[in-house]
Amino acid sequence: MGIGEIVVSILATIAATAACINSALNKEAAEINKQVKELELELKRLELEEKHKPRRVWRRYRG
Repeated sequence: MGIGEIVVSILATIAATAACINSALNKEAAEINKQVKELELELKRLELEEKHKPRRVWRRYRG
C-alpha cells in the first residue's frame, strides 16, 4: 500500500465520520425544532388565555 492509498483511506474515514456526525446533528436539530414549535404553540395558547381572562376592577369606595 502506497502513501497515496493511505492518505485516501484516512480521508475516506474522516468523510464517513463527518457524515455520521452530520446525520446525528440533523436529527438533534429536528428534535429541537419540534420542541420549539410545541413551545410556540403553548405560548400562543397562554397569551390567548391571558388576553381573555376577566380582569379584576379595583374601585375606591368613598364612605
